[in-house]
Amino acid sequence: MSDEALIAGYLSGDTSALAVLWTRYDGLVYGIARSVTRRHEVAEDIRQEVFITLMGAIDALECHAKFAAWLRTVTYNACRSWLRGHHPSVGLGDLDERHIPSTDPAAEAIENAETHTALRRAVDRLDLDYREVVELYYYEGYPVADVAEMLDMTETTVKWRLHKARESLRRLQTLYM
Repeated sequence: MSDEALIAGYLSGDTSALAVLWTRYDGLVYGIARSVTRRHEVAEDIRQEVFITLMGAIDALECHAKFAAWLRTVTYNACRSWLRGHHPSVGLGDLDERHIPSTDPAAEAIENAETHTALRRAVDRLDLDYREVVELYYYEGYPVADVAEMLDMTETTVKWRLHKARESLRRLQTLYM
């Protein structure tokens, strides 16, 4: 059943339709919240907050076909609200290992995994404004136009934030690799 049909069903009084929608997107909401906050218990709280928002605001959603993008936006906004009250401190100690080139395929695979892990940790340390566009563009594969719509900003802003994020990651690489 499509999101549109489920929303129409819920708005017509079928509460089970909302449960189906929530089950469909629960992992996405939790994943975004966990990625932004880096804390399981906070991600759980944000998940509940988003569900409550969903129940109270779904009737205001004008284009039911854009439900997933709207839900992402609601989730990122809830994460931003949480971050405004909390300033997590993160060290860069995990990025100081040097990688030694190898011709051994097994060692190369390990090195690639370590590089991926180090890059993921570096992305996690970016400011939220940069991290969220990197996550949506590079990790989730959304085009710039979709990222701009989800985050309610212009495409130019998304491109600028991707540019600044890449600069920050290059600086971290220079400092710690």
